[in-house]
Parts: sequence; C-alpha cells; structure tokens
Amino acid sequence: MNRLLPLLLSFLLLATSASAQEIAEESAKDLWCGIAFGIITAELPADNDTDQARVKQVTDGGLMLVDRAKTVHLASGFTEESFAAHVVTLTADVSTQIHAAGNTAKYSFEECAALIGL
Repeated sequence: MNRLLPLLLSFLLLATSASAQEIAEESAKDLWCGIAFGIITAELPADNDTDQARVKQVTDGGLMLVDRAKTVHLASGFTEESFAAHVVTLTADVSTQIHAAGNTAKYSFEECAALIGL
C-alpha cells in the first residue's frame, strides 16, 4: 500500500493540472483566429495593392486576440513555456486548415472578423 500511495498522488496531481488547463471555447477561438490572421497577413506579398489600413487592422486585431487568449490560458494553468508550445502546434494546425481545399477551417473568416470588429 505504501508503494501505491505515491503513484496515486502523482495521478491526482496530473489530473488536477490537466483540468486546470481546460480553456473556454471563446478563448480557444480567440487564439485560433489570432493565429489565422497572423498567417494570412504574413503571406501577403510586399507589393500587394490591398488596403493597408485594413491589413493593419487585421494584423493588430490578430495580435490582440492572441494576447487576450494568452491571458486566459496563463490564468487557467498554462505556463509561458506550455503556452508557447501550444501556439507552435496550433499554428501548424491552423495553417493546414486555412490552406486546405474544401473549407476545413475550424472557424470562418466572418466569425474571426467579428472578433476584431470587421
């Protein structure tokens, strides 16, 4: 029994930290959309004739969404390091989704644009 107690305590601690990292859908959406806006604006050609004020609004809005999501994630138990790792993984997923044919993105442009007042 004495050998089982440390294992049980470890399991309980892991379960507690995992549940502490549950993130509300609203914050997950903020992060997803913020990352998507970052990817989209980074891929615009330097000589594009897109309205630069609109590009700045999307860029700044994306950064704001990521910052807002980061605050929630850190308050929910993520560390700076675990949040950074999560962003790296999510960025790859978001990039795959927004570049895939067949509209596989988790959120639409319209849903994300509404978050930044577009």
